[in-house]
Amino acid sequence: SYFVMSRIVDILFVGGYGTVKWIKPEDYVSAEPDFILQDLSNTIKTCNDKYSEAIREMLPEADDVVFISVDKRGVELRVREGTEDSVRRLTFKKNCFTIQDVCTQINDLIKE
Repeated sequence: SYFVMSRIVDILFVGGYGTVKWIKPEDYVSAEPDFILQDLSNTIKTCNDKYSEAIREMLPEADDVVFISVDKRGVELRVREGTEDSVRRLTFKKNCFTIQDVCTQINDLIKE
């Protein structure tokens, strides 16, 4: 036997680092693959190696900044302030499809 979701009413996304978000069923049904995720671990490592210090300098209250997620629309950071951690999102101005696109967008954010 099998189960078919023929009528989706509510979707609650629960991700890592305290990310919780309601998703509209029509957005879920019309979603397309995010190709930047194909090499996610390398993309996150590259972001941390190249940009975590520059982003930390943009946030004077932050003791540490770590990239924890990336998608075509932006990145999520774990920001430590003293003993408190929070998740912050930086949104890109253009969708990203390659690691080079991500680097270009982050560079643009740093320059602002």
